[in-house]
Amino acid sequence: MLTFVRDINLVSGGFTGACSNTSYIYTTDNTPEYRQFNWNGQQINTTVSTTGTPSGRALIGNASAVISYTSARVSYIAIGSNTKTDVTTNALATYRGITLGQQLAADKTNNTAMATSSTNSKITLINTNFTLTTLQPTAMTGAQASCIIHKPNTSNYIVGTNSGKVFEVDTSGNTIKTINLPNTPNISAPTIVVTGLSYYNDMLAVLTSHGLLYIYKYSASTVVGEYGVGSVRGSSSPDTSCLSDCSSGYFLLNSANINNDSTIALIECYSASGNTSFNPLFCEAAAGSFFASQVQSDIGMVWALNGANAGAVQLRTFSITGN
Repeated sequence: MLTFVRDINLVSGGFTGACSNTSYIYTTDNTPEYRQFNWNGQQINTTVSTTGTPSGRALIGNASAVISYTSARVSYIAIGSNTKTDVTTNALATYRGITLGQQLAADKTNNTAMATSSTNSKITLINTNFTLTTLQPTAMTGAQASCIIHKPNTSNYIVGTNSGKVFEVDTSGNTIKTINLPNTPNISAPTIVVTGLSYYNDMLAVLTSHGLLYIYKYSASTVVGEYGVGSVRGSSSPDTSCLSDCSSGYFLLNSANINNDSTIALIECYSASGNTSFNPLFCEAAAGSFFASQVQSDIGMVWALNGANAGAVQLRTFSITGN
């Protein structure tokens, strides 16, 4: 269960995204600037100006934050010195901007990150030495990577696409596994955009732009749960719902309208063996939305970005209580 703790607001403008660790929340905003806050909501660094529209942000190791953009650029920010280095060589624009999460993911153990791309068949590997590598997995030919997560306890990444497929790839661009999402009578797989992914202990949650949430037994590539979590939407409008990364089978579903009513909720989900429970926690009017979140389970905290006042996005924090 989540208990609301506080809102973090800017004097002007709104947040466009964040990432976190046990001590700090690292944010970008539409000023555009990069900032660092502690979990008490206090800014503890001098703001750093960014270039363009940030689409993703992640931590590589303990020393660097990286930022992806809707233009061909990646920024490295040294956390200790608060300095920024922009890299454009081999950079690609991400698939989407601030309204679709999981455009960038990081492997904090092996110090890599990987970003989506608006270019067919390509994804971007981000290294710690200010170098970018364009990967072209053969299985992704003709498709675009729409979202991406790191697969825990490996050096691989799981990539959702705009062609109704999910891939696991390694950092050399080899395809390790492919999952083809099921067709429905009204939706064929090539038109399905994957908008969110969440993995834990051989369970993979896959969210689509058509308001469907699939739970897979990953090793067998079999669907063990299927849920309608929103209105049916066309593939041309995928910026609707997304997932947080998973912790112990627990993840968050953002901006879903489970009952097709006039509210959009931040929803707790717990999935085990395909039995998924939903607990709507925090609702806004339909004009608003939650479009990103992260479960920081090691300190029992969650942050979520709420765009209820469009253009003045709040960063809201919650504590995890009970089961």
